[in-house]
Amino acid sequence: GRTTDLAIDPNCGLPGAHCRMWITPAGGGVWRTKNALSPNPKWEYLSGSFGINSIGSITIDPNDSSGNTLWVGTGEGNTCGSGCVAGVGLYKSMEGGAHWTGPIGESAFNARGVGTIAIKPGNSNVIYAGSTFGVRGHASSCCYGAVSPYRALIPGAPLWGLYRSTNGGDTWTLVHNGSTDPAPCGTDVLAIANNTPPCSPRGVRRVLIDPSNPNIVYAASYARGVWRSSDGGTTWTQIKASLNAT
Repeated sequence: GRTTDLAIDPNCGLPGAHCRMWITPAGGGVWRTKNALSPNPKWEYLSGSFGINSIGSITIDPNDSSGNTLWVGTGEGNTCGSGCVAGVGLYKSMEGGAHWTGPIGESAFNARGVGTIAIKPGNSNVIYAGSTFGVRGHASSCCYGAVSPYRALIPGAPLWGLYRSTNGGDTWTLVHNGSTDPAPCGTDVLAIANNTPPCSPRGVRRVLIDPSNPNIVYAASYARGVWRSSDGGTTWTQIKASLNAT
């Protein structure tokens, strides 16, 4: 199936260093090889403790020079009609994936798909994670099609979008969902999924931090184009409109 993300050890290629790579198949958990440059890398499965194999993203903390600190987002962040299973939150490892802590951020990400994570260079406590809605079960009469808004109606699930933590993942705040301010999104997820308010009907699929200035953040929102924040995610400006806002 799909491989949703991968991460490469920043020390890969240095003399005497293993070339580690981690990959996340959409419904296959987290896998690691210690010899990614080999013609036939050997892989090992790492996420048996997760309780779910639906994975959307994996990121190495840029502030850990060893490359051992990993963040994983469960739930696939794509809006496909089949297999984009919702997750349970985030997981963190400080041992290269040998052991994990989680789920983290359940109040923001449980029953959603986390397809992107970024950690601020210079401050590991500042984390951005973007979510979309995911699937919990299928039926012939409901909730299967790629554009069905009823897929959003997982009981108790939070609103999708870009969340920020400033305390290492202890708490999370919705800072962006395809508009200048997430406040207009409200809490009516069906209305949002039907594309009636200003916010994204699917969520935030990608977040990146400017390597030259860690306070500049970019976010890509379904049907709402590309946005930039110059103050670490507090305020946003659209820099490219969506190719298909409907």
